[in-house]
Amino acid sequence: MKTDKYVVAFRTHYWSDDIEKIYNNLVKNVNLERWDVIVFADETNGELATPEYTTKISHTEADLASLGLPLIPAGQALWANGDYAMYALKEKVDAPAYVITENDTFINSRTLFESMADFYDNGGDMLAHHHREVPANDNHVRSGARGNVLDSPFGMLNVWVWGAKPTTIDFLVQKRLEVAQRSDLSFQQWPKDELFLGTTVLHHQEINFLDIASLDEDYDYLAYRPVYSILDARVWQGNKIVHPVVSQSSVFSKYSYEYNFFLAQHHHDYSEGSKLWRLMMLSYLDKSNQTIYSGMIASVILSPTLEPKPFADFCLAHQLTYDNQLDLQNKAFLKEVTGSEPFSYNRSQFPYHISMTDGNYDVDKYRFGGFASKRLQDPWIQVDLADITTISKINLYHRHQYFERTKNLDIEISLDGESYEKIAELRDIEFTKEASTRNKEGHVFVLRNNFDVKKARYVKITLRTFGGRQILNLNQIEIY
Repeated sequence: MKTDKYVVAFRTHYWSDDIEKIYNNLVKNVNLERWDVIVFADETNGELATPEYTTKISHTEADLASLGLPLIPAGQALWANGDYAMYALKEKVDAPAYVITENDTFINSRTLFESMADFYDNGGDMLAHHHREVPANDNHVRSGARGNVLDSPFGMLNVWVWGAKPTTIDFLVQKRLEVAQRSDLSFQQWPKDELFLGTTVLHHQEINFLDIASLDEDYDYLAYRPVYSILDARVWQGNKIVHPVVSQSSVFSKYSYEYNFFLAQHHHDYSEGSKLWRLMMLSYLDKSNQTIYSGMIASVILSPTLEPKPFADFCLAHQLTYDNQLDLQNKAFLKEVTGSEPFSYNRSQFPYHISMTDGNYDVDKYRFGGFASKRLQDPWIQVDLADITTISKINLYHRHQYFERTKNLDIEISLDGESYEKIAELRDIEFTKEASTRNKEGHVFVLRNNFDVKKARYVKITLRTFGGRQILNLNQIEIY
């Protein structure tokens, strides 16, 4: 293909209705008098059935052979090294300059393409998003540029929208080949696209470079948004460059496992419209929304600024719990718990007594399946209900193992924490496995105890060891 216009290449490795919407939106924002728009289809794993109205240009890893570039890692080289696609594009399409935007980038700005065309018109060589210098201990440097394959200082840039002129592309290919000569071609000595391009721009001031983030428009932050909500102002908020997540459930499963990380990164702010709130809303895409409460409650409890009860209310309001997971009638829910010394002090295992009233019913939670005491004589725990109240039912939930530990329990109650009345001696206990919608496993192990109505503020549960030593290991306590 040969053209006198600049080329926008919509790069994708699969096609779907959502991908087509993103492509059509791209075309809508491009001035077709200055740009040609193509679908740049990675067909390494098979042909893509793109609509007839599109101009499809195919490319595969095999196209890189003529350039002499190493395929690292094999089978994923075109996506692990985003700059490779640009080199392949130049070989396939003869044009005065190029821009590649990937299938997970939704651009809602006609002025962006006008600015990029003006930049090329005025002699610009290369453009990308958010160029910055990074330290030598940056993870990208440590994991992909060992052995001095790149000279310091190091730079990074984002490649969700980036472009170059043919002469600059040839220069970049030559620099990649020079890196290959210095590298042992291991993953640890092969810098990814962002690091390679960012460092190259940093060291070659002769490259006339445009940082998209520096333009007057709102291009400084690439927001994550699901396709179905990019026109929902509550979620989208009009960002000019957006990640339109489409049917990539693995991305959101990853988020659901890393919400604790995001909680700290976003300053414990999950208010409506915050970045963390938006990430939570994304979880509806793969139905991982039900995992959020259980995934985050430990960090919320340990947070220096958050209170767990408002977080629980928020999760209930936004369906971020399993069905019927949280019962606000449960008088023990999120109440203070004290007891014997924990088995572990590893914070990642959440060894705190309150894990027994936190509302997380996963039978393997926090590695130990809930709170675990040290191996002690008669280990115990106690729930403080905050006020004197009437109770007539206590449900005890167990982890998925070690039932032999929990055979003999005494339940006592107190009004003042000083004088106690024993209301149950439970011997030769057998926990019942019940189907449940309240956790990821779909079942719980529970022992239900009903008794005459009593007044109490404190409820104490002691594992009777009869002179021996044992671990007290309960998953959850409910009191009604």
